[in-house]
Amino acid sequence: MSPPYEPADASPSLLLVTRLGSLRHHRADAHRAAWRAAGLTADGIRALPDGPERAAIEADTDRRDEPAYAVLTDAERWELLAGLAALPN
Repeated sequence: MSPPYEPADASPSLLLVTRLGSLRHHRADAHRAAWRAAGLTADGIRALPDGPERAAIEADTDRRDEPAYAVLTDAERWELLAGLAALPN
């Protein structure tokens, strides 16, 4: 994705939320790929009840999403978690 617009006076919270957009899009793409690999359409995944098939799709989504976080060091993961925890509700 192209860099987001970040004003010079942007707060750390604004920068974090803006940059999380890329991770959200990556997760959505991973989820879409997982349910498509299971042979489902958008309507099919919405209608799918909780159970082993949905759990398998969620596990596949996690597997596909994991590389985006695997590149982070432990310190970077903690920094990300601390930033998320500090966001206002």
